[in-house]
Amino acid sequence: MFQFDKYLKEDGIDVAWRPLLSNSYLAQLYASNSRSFVEVGRCYARRLWDVAGAGKFDVIWLEKELWPFMPDFIDPAILPANIPYVVDFDDAVFHNYDQHANPCIRFALGQKIDSVMRRAHTVVVGNYYLAERAKRAGAERVVVLPSVVDKDVYAHAHAHRSKAANVTVGWIGSPASQSLLEPLFPLLAECLNEPGDRFVSVGARFDSPRLVVHELMAWSLLTESQLVATFDIGVMPVRDAPFERGKCGYKLIQYMAAGVPVIASPVGVNTEIVVHGETGFLADTPHEWRTALLNLKHDPELRQRMGSAGRRRVEQRYCTQVVAPQLAGILREAARASA
Repeated sequence: MFQFDKYLKEDGIDVAWRPLLSNSYLAQLYASNSRSFVEVGRCYARRLWDVAGAGKFDVIWLEKELWPFMPDFIDPAILPANIPYVVDFDDAVFHNYDQHANPCIRFALGQKIDSVMRRAHTVVVGNYYLAERAKRAGAERVVVLPSVVDKDVYAHAHAHRSKAANVTVGWIGSPASQSLLEPLFPLLAECLNEPGDRFVSVGARFDSPRLVVHELMAWSLLTESQLVATFDIGVMPVRDAPFERGKCGYKLIQYMAAGVPVIASPVGVNTEIVVHGETGFLADTPHEWRTALLNLKHDPELRQRMGSAGRRRVEQRYCTQVVAPQLAGILREAARASA
C-alpha cells in the first residue's frame, strides 16, 4: 500500500498512514516466531486512538480488518458512521477464521471478514477468488486490482542475464510461507549440481541451509529489489489449498519486474500472471518442475527472452503506474459518499 503514496499525492490525495503492528513486533516475530502480547496490546491501543481521530478524514482505506481476532461487532461501534471505508484484501484472511483449527474461533469469527466486506463502500481485491467471496458476503462494490510493484524500483535489473551454465535460483517470502519450499529441495539439489549454481532464499528463517548451495538472505525493503535482480530463475511453489488460492502472486510480479523468468505452481492467480511458455512455466508435478528448471538452466537465451517478456507484462498490467489512477478513482468515489 505504501508504494502508492507518491502517486496518490500527485493525484491530489493526501494519505495519513496508520499501521497496526509496530516494527519491533514484526522484528521479534520474524526473528524468533514468538509474539509479545504486551506489544500487541500496545499496538491495539494505538489503533483505538487512531480510529478515534478518523472523523477528520474523507475516507478510510483499510487493509483487511481493524483488529485481527477481535469480534466483528467492534468495528462498526468504533468507526465513524459518516466516514465510508474502502477495504483491501491480497490474501484469503477469512480462512484464518472459517478454517481455524479451533472450533470456537470458527464459530465466533468465521463470518467476521464477510461482515467487514459487506459494510465497506468498496472492496478491493487482488484476484477473482477473493472477489467471489466478497460478492457472496453481500459487498455492494467489488473491484479486482492486481498486486503490483513500482516498475521504476526494479529498473536497475540486469540488462542481460548471464550466459554461463551456472545459475541462481531464487525465492523471496517470509517465514510464514517458507514451508512451501520443502518439497522443492530434492529437485533443487538434483538440478543445481554444477560449480557456481546456487539457491537463494530471501526472508525465510531456516535454522540452517537446506542444500549445499543454499544461501540465506535477510529481507530488507531497501535491498529486496536488488536481491531479486540477482536471480536467474524465480520460483513460487504453492500447495493447492484454500488459503493459497487467495494469494495474489506478489513474488511472481517482483521476479518479472526484474526481468527474471519464473516457475510457479498452477494455483489461483498464478495461472493469470504467468503466461506459460512466454514469461515462464507453470509446473505441477515433480517432473514438470524438473523439466522447467533444467530447460531454463541450460538455455540462457530462453531465460533472457522470458525475462524480457515478463518485464513487459509488468509494465503493461502489474505496476503501480497503471493501477494507481484506478485506485485514486475508487478512493475519490468513496469520499464523495461522505459529502
